[in-house]
Amino acid sequence: MAENADDNSLVLQMLGMNESDLSVLRVALQQESRSAGAGGFGRKRQDVNLATVDGSANDLLWRKFAERGWLVPTDVPGITEGQPDGVLPGKVYLLVDHGRTPIRDLLAARDAKRSVQQQKVSVLGKFHDDKSQAFIAEMRAAVTAAGGGAFDIAALGSLFLKSIVQAVAKQGKEEEALDDIARMTRAMLAQESQAASTG
Repeated sequence: MAENADDNSLVLQMLGMNESDLSVLRVALQQESRSAGAGGFGRKRQDVNLATVDGSANDLLWRKFAERGWLVPTDVPGITEGQPDGVLPGKVYLLVDHGRTPIRDLLAARDAKRSVQQQKVSVLGKFHDDKSQAFIAEMRAAVTAAGGGAFDIAALGSLFLKSIVQAVAKQGKEEEALDDIARMTRAMLAQESQAASTG
């Protein structure tokens, strides 16, 4: 699994990518194409080509894999060269056999982190439904009754956000959880502020 700083950096980069991008790697790792010998002897796993567009999310990741020797950039006529005008140049990388295990480990580490994040979002969603919505609604009503407006609601909401973050930090939660709370609360405040200003 990914343990050093460089590996962690790659895992974070992969967390920012969508599943359709990463599916190219997943499919390539599943390809166990072999050249068959007589009676099944002499079977050898073959290298696999991966294609993408120059500068894409996959290309940026695969360049780093290539620096480690897991992928090898290669030229393919019609893809990496010889395209018509106005067509973005393609990039092709060869997935070499010894790159399979480290890439598979990075994907596993990425998936594990994603699973943890999704669990946190689920918990935060329940907190939002059970606690935050009711609190913000009561706060909005109280501020409006006192003659306050959207700015006052946002100001009080920011204090609410700060108290949540401080409470989570005291419990030693990871930074990702704080980011999730911040995003959720900011979105909620924006919604309530807009409603207050138009209501």
